[in-house]
This record gives sequence, C-alpha cells and structure tokens, in this order.
Amino acid sequence: MKSLSMDEIIINEGEMGHSFFILDSGEIKVCKNTPQDVQLISTLNAHAAFGEMALVCKNPRVASVIAQSDVLVGEITWKNFENLMQCGHQCIPRIILNIAQVLSQRLLNFNQQFCLLDKKVSEIPDNSTQQTVTSELDSFKNKLFSDWSF
Repeated sequence: MKSLSMDEIIINEGEMGHSFFILDSGEIKVCKNTPQDVQLISTLNAHAAFGEMALVCKNPRVASVIAQSDVLVGEITWKNFENLMQCGHQCIPRIILNIAQVLSQRLLNFNQQFCLLDKKVSEIPDNSTQQTVTSELDSFKNKLFSDWSF
C-alpha cells in the first residue's frame, strides 16, 4: 500500500502506464487536459479501481489522477500482474472481471451521456447548426463503434 497526501499526483496524463491502482481509502479526482483548461472527469472514493487501461493496452495515460484527500492506494504493476498470470494465481480471474466491470460501467456511462448530448442537439433551434452538429456526432459515433472486432 502506498500513502499519498492531498493534491499529490498519482497518475500524470501522457505518461506511459505500467500499473493500475485500487483506492483503499480517501478520495481522488480524475482530470483531463484540454486546450482551454483542465476538465474534471470523475471523483472516486474508496474501493474504486483506476489506471486499469495500463494493463489492457500499453498506451500513455489518458487522464491525470490527483489525491483529493490523504489516500491509501494499492498498486499492481504490469510485471506483478504478468507473474500472477504465469503462475495461475487464483486472484487473476477476479482482477480481470473487475477490470471488465469498470470498463463496461464507463462505456455505459459514456453511452448515456452521448444519448443526452444527442437529444440536446435535436433541441437546437437553428436547423443548419443542428444538421452540422448531428452530422459531426454521427461521424464520431461511426468512428467510435466501427473498430470493434472480437
């Protein structure tokens, strides 16, 4: 377990990720840098998992995670995870299931927000603007869901 103080950075957006975390106690915020400012994505509390994308795909971190209070986090590195998988440790199915649940819940939340956005676009009074935004959203949706291969 790792103890961190309020405002301490746990994950830096853009850095390569090699581990994921489980928040044992405290509160964290997940933030995304935009050209204009920093956007709050989510606030997470005890027992939340975060940084799991580092174990699923080896890409740079897509958001920063900052302690909102004093926190206690458990960290599982890719190397630890790989060793546990190789020896067939009994915790591996549970970890994989938890990662799948976290990703599924985030996708569900995204879909719900996307539907709300789609509905708001239909309420735009200017027909030309509405058509342009609808076209851009449809294009985004097609790109997002076109690369799903199983």
